[in-house]
Formats: sequence, structure tokens, C-alpha cells
Amino acid sequence: PSEKHQEIDHKWCTHVRLARMALMDNERRGILRSIECLHPRKLSELSPGALAKARSKHAKAVKAICNELEKNEVNPFSGDFVLLIILKMQFNAFEGGLFIRMAMVNHSSAPNLHKFQPGGNVDRTNTLVSEARAVRDIKEGEEGLQLLIGF
Repeated sequence: PSEKHQEIDHKWCTHVRLARMALMDNERRGILRSIECLHPRKLSELSPGALAKARSKHAKAVKAICNELEKNEVNPFSGDFVLLIILKMQFNAFEGGLFIRMAMVNHSSAPNLHKFQPGGNVDRTNTLVSEARAVRDIKEGEEGLQLLIGF
């Protein structure tokens, strides 16, 4: 990216930067396909108030990303699509990035699971992928068999 975009990128929050990278990447079709299942699938899934707040908060970032896509002759995406990708990142990304499978784990303030980033697990044996480990016994049928993770 140009110095100007690096400067802008530095000011943006992590989920906007992740969305921009996904939309600009040469492998964007595969990336976008892999995150289709993440919430929100459509902007209409958000309440009108939440959507209005998201549009207001991310208006400058959406415009800048759309302009950059057009300038780089990437098939332009609509502003609503760019916003949708930003929100997918905002709702599903962890501090270290977007881990698509981990993003599908339910969240709770009383977790039964702890998520480790690559290399961050207790015994430091897993350096390539993130992983989740139970922090207590999980009863059969608990939360519809979906594990919980703290936030």
C-alpha cells in the first residue's frame, strides 16, 4: 500500500483493516466465500438502529476502501457489501485476526472454553493454528453442545 494508505490503515481499527485486506487480496473470492456463513450474513439481520450506527461509524472507511478498490481496478463492491465485510470482521474477529472456525463458537461471559492464538497454548506445542481447550467439564447437551468462549 502507498504511504497514504498505510497512514490511514494505521488509524483504522483492526476489523476495518482486516476487511480491507480481505477485499484487496488476490485470493479475495475464496476468502469472501469462506466468511459467507459468519454473522451478519446480510445487513438486514441488524436492527435499524444498529445498522444506522454502523453506517455512521464506518462511512469514511467504506468510502476509502471503495475508492481504493476502484483505483486498483478491482471489481468494485458496493458500499453496503464493504460495510457487511467490516461488520463480519467486527463481530467475529479475535485480537490476533479472524479465525473462521473459532468465530463460529458461541460467546459467553461465563465461558467453558478458552481460545489460544498460535503458539499461545499452555504448553506452547501448537505454533501453527489457534486452538480451544475446555476450562471445566462440559456436560452433554450444555448450550446445545456448542462450546462457549469468554469475551
